[in-house]
Amino acid sequence: MSQPAVHPAESISRSKAGRFSSLWACVAAALVSILALFPILDLTHAALHVPFAYSNGDTVGSGDSFFYYMLTKSVIDHGWYLSNPSLGAPGGMHLADFPICSTVHVIAVKFLGWLTHDFAVAVNVYYLLGFPLSALAATYAFGRLGLSAEASVLAGVLFSFLPYHFFRGQAHLFLSTYYAVPLAALLVMGLALGTPVFGRQAGWKRSTAAVAACVLIAATDIYYAFFAAFFLLVAATYSAASSGRWRDARLWRSIFVLLATIVVTVVLQLVPSFMYRWQNGANPGAIVRRPYDADIFSLRLIEMLIPISGHRLQPLAALARRYASLNFFGTVSESRFASLGIIGSVGFLFLLAVAIFRPVRWTRHPRLAPAASLTLAGVLLATFGGFGAILAFYVSPDIRSYNRISIFLAFFALLASGVLLDHLMRRIPRLLRFGIIAVLLCAGLYDQTSPAFVPNHAQLPASYESDARFVQKIESMNLPSKMIFQLPYVAFPESQPVQQMHDYQLFRGYLHSRELRWSYGTIRGREGDAWDRATAALPTEEMIRSLKSAGFGGIYLDRYGFTQTADQEKEAELSRALGTRPVVSEDGRLAFFLITRD
Repeated sequence: MSQPAVHPAESISRSKAGRFSSLWACVAAALVSILALFPILDLTHAALHVPFAYSNGDTVGSGDSFFYYMLTKSVIDHGWYLSNPSLGAPGGMHLADFPICSTVHVIAVKFLGWLTHDFAVAVNVYYLLGFPLSALAATYAFGRLGLSAEASVLAGVLFSFLPYHFFRGQAHLFLSTYYAVPLAALLVMGLALGTPVFGRQAGWKRSTAAVAACVLIAATDIYYAFFAAFFLLVAATYSAASSGRWRDARLWRSIFVLLATIVVTVVLQLVPSFMYRWQNGANPGAIVRRPYDADIFSLRLIEMLIPISGHRLQPLAALARRYASLNFFGTVSESRFASLGIIGSVGFLFLLAVAIFRPVRWTRHPRLAPAASLTLAGVLLATFGGFGAILAFYVSPDIRSYNRISIFLAFFALLASGVLLDHLMRRIPRLLRFGIIAVLLCAGLYDQTSPAFVPNHAQLPASYESDARFVQKIESMNLPSKMIFQLPYVAFPESQPVQQMHDYQLFRGYLHSRELRWSYGTIRGREGDAWDRATAALPTEEMIRSLKSAGFGGIYLDRYGFTQTADQEKEAELSRALGTRPVVSEDGRLAFFLITRD
C-alpha cells in the first residue's frame, strides 16, 4: 500500500515553535551567505563603484556584462531600457527587437540606480544581493518541503553558491539572480504532491501565493518561465498518474490557471515589442536562432557532474582541464556552467537512481518520488538530442539554451541530498548535527567555488578610471556635435568577437558619458545599422565626408577591434584626413579623433 501524499505546507509544524525555527533558518542562511561572500569574492578589496566584470569579456562571468551595464545605465538615465537616444546615433537605440522578460530585475536595478545614481554600484549591489536572496528563498522552500532547519540551511546556502551563480555572474546578471526559482520549484513540488492550489481546501493565501510565484518567475526570465511551465505540466501529470485522478477537473483547472498566469505575464512584457514591430515591420535579422542551437546549448550530464574549472584541489582541477581540452563539440558552450558540486551531484544521481530503478523504500517517499520524476523529465527535455532539440526542430528554435534548466535540477538535487542527510542524522544529538552541517557547508562551499571567481580588484579600477578620464576629455573638448561614430563596426546584438574585442565592448564610452551620443547600439536589420555598416566600410576620406554630412563630431576607435597593422594604417589615414592627432586613453586602448568643420 502506497504512502499517502504529504502536503508540503504540512511538512513544517504550524506551531509557533515551528514557524520560529523556519524563520531563523532563513535568517541564518541569508547571514551565512553574506559572510561567505567576503572570502569567496574577496570583498574587502572590492571597489563598489567599479563593476566586478569590467573586463574584455575573457574572465569568469564577464562575457555579456557590458550589455547589462548599458541596460542599467539606460534605466537610470532614461527611465526604461527599451529606448535610449544616447545610443544608436543618429536615430537612437530601440531594443524592442531584442526584448527581455525580466521586469522584476529591471525594476530592481532602476530602484538601486535611483538610490545610488551610479550604474556600477547598482549592478554590483544587485549581483551581491542575489546570494542572500537566493539562499533565503531556497531555505524557505526546503523547509516547507520537510527538511530539518539544519539541512534547509545547508541546502539553501549551497543552492545560492552554485557554480552557475558565478559563471553567469554579471555577464548574465538576470539569470544569476535566481531567487524566484526556489519559489517556483516549491509550487511545482506541491502540485506533484497533490496539494490543492485553488478552491476552499487551498484557502486564499495559498492560491494568492501560487499565482504570485507564477508572476514572479515569468517576470524574471523567459527561460525560467518556460521551464517552470514545463515542470508544472510534468507535476500535474505525475499527480494524476500517482493518484489515479486523471478525470479530476479541479487539478486540470489549477494547472490551466497557473500556466495561463505565466503566459499572460510573459505576453504583457512583450506588448511594447509587438507594438513596435507592428508600426515598423518585422525584423527577422535582429536575433538569429537555428534549430541545432538547442544541441550546442544543451544540458550535458558530464558537465553537471565534473569538477568546476579552476577547482581548488589540483587533481580535480586537472580533471576539469583534461575534459575541457577534448572540446568534443568544437565550441565553448555555457553547459559548463551547470556543475552541481559534490553534494548536489550525490542528490542528482540518487534521484536518477530512484527514477530508473524505483526502489520500493524510496519511491514511496513523499518528496523523493516526485523530485525523481521531475528530474528525469528535465534531463530528457534538455539533454543533447533530447525533447528540447525536437521542439527546436519541429516547433520553434527561439528557446535554445536548455542547459539553463540546471538551476531547477540543482534545487531537486539538493532537496534529495537534504532528505538523505536528515535520514542519516535522525538519531544523532542536535549539537553534533550542527557540527556535521557546519563541516559539510564549508566543504560544499570549498568545492563549489574557485579563486577564478574573484574579480581582479587590483586591475579593474585602473581600466575603469582610464576609460572614465578618456571620455571626460572628449566631453571637455569643443565638439562641433555631440554625436560620436564608433569603429570598428560591430553588429548589435549578439556579435562574435572582433579581433581581441569581445561583444558589447563598444558600450565603454557610453557608460562614462553624460551628454555624448554614440553610434553603436542600432539593432541589426534596421536602417540605421545598414548605414553604420556601409559608412564604416567606406574609404577613410569618403567616410569622414559622410560623417560630417550626418552631423557627427568625432570618431571613437577601439584598438582591440583591429590587428596592430590595420589599426596603425587606419589611425594614420584618419590623422592625415582630419589634420589632427588622436586623443588616446591612458591604457592605450581607446583613441578619439575630432572631426573639424571646414
